[in-house]
Amino acid sequence: MLASQVYGWNVASQRVLLKAGFAFEGTQLCGAFKDNHFTDLVVFAMLRPEQYRSERDKALYAAYLAQKQRQLQALERKPPSDQPQ
Repeated sequence: MLASQVYGWNVASQRVLLKAGFAFEGTQLCGAFKDNHFTDLVVFAMLRPEQYRSERDKALYAAYLAQKQRQLQALERKPPSDQPQ
């Protein structure tokens, strides 16, 4: 088994892993500390050919991406709290 972890905000690397044949395994909430804050880690793995890229894996990852997209849209609508309006 091969495994890889990428930052939750790095969607481009996540797509590369999917195209390389890795399957979405899950998300470690606050799994890494970078630039003075915690960030999520997204975990991918490659198993034997008959075990990866199932429909369940694809559905889990699609749900994860939709959730992240909603979170990013919510952040874009909020004005920064440290700047005057």
